Amino acid sequence: MILKHPNWNDYYLKVVFCISIDYLKNTEDDNFIFNNLGDYIAELSHKDDGQLRKIYDAHISEFENENDDLEVVLTTMHKVKGLEFDCVLIPPSFSDLPFPSKKAIPFEDQINEEKRLAFVAYTRARYRLIVFNGIREKAINSNLEYKLDADKAKRIGYPVKPGLSKLFISWSATNNAFNSKINDFIKTSVNSGDEISLTGKSVFHDKKKIAHLSNAAFENIPLVDTLKGFVVNEVVVWSYEDTIAYDKKKPENFDNWPLDKRLGKPNSDGFYSDFHKSWCQEARNQVYIYLVDFAGFGVPSD
Repeated sequence: MILKHPNWNDYYLKVVFCISIDYLKNTEDDNFIFNNLGDYIAELSHKDDGQLRKIYDAHISEFENENDDLEVVLTTMHKVKGLEFDCVLIPPSFSDLPFPSKKAIPFEDQINEEKRLAFVAYTRARYRLIVFNGIREKAINSNLEYKLDADKAKRIGYPVKPGLSKLFISWSATNNAFNSKINDFIKTSVNSGDEISLTGKSVFHDKKKIAHLSNAAFENIPLVDTLKGFVVNEVVVWSYEDTIAYDKKKPENFDNWPLDKRLGKPNSDGFYSDFHKSWCQEARNQVYIYLVDFAGFGVPSD
């Protein structure tokens, strides 16, 4: 698969390989090895406790010489608990402190949590630790509040986090997009790390539209002519069953939405959203589509 699709993120393929090896070595019932393998992969891959990384490190040498590549792992402080790396680099951060969404939490508690999080990150290094202490880090050490300067925020751009909730998740399953072979283009031409731009609600890879934004995206993204500088986080295989499950899941903070937005939700069929209705029959026959997740900081085009 890695040789057949060189633009795919081979790290995920290697992770699945390592999970499979781990399962084969630890299972006690040979009669159900392959029947249960899918469940085993699904269970592990939905956890966020560092276990996947440990399994990867334990078995990757059976796939390739682990010294062939210099591996760089870009991750968050929250996700590295229990893991270790030869060298750890921690860049400065820019989020306001205290966080606007955590006003109900005492400021002292937020500061202490930031310090605990930093300690977790610092102790992940086996041999070398490099920390860039910016203004925010110095504020944390001095128990002070911090707010990013408006001019600096404008230069950095508009932040967008990874996640599918910003996407109209069924766009590439709609009749026009699906039958224009957009999924084939994404499969062969879109790579993790590629730069993309936004124009209105449309997401472009060079000049090719590859995704459409949902209304929820514009809580953080301004509706301007064009924003550039975002990068592809990953390409996700997404099924019709995934869409059904997504539509039935209560949106985040739904209970706090204004009543006029919640009126009639969920509907009589138990759906909070209707993305599944956008799937054309051809897409349903294929069973899956591709979704392009992106993140980063976007700046207005000159």
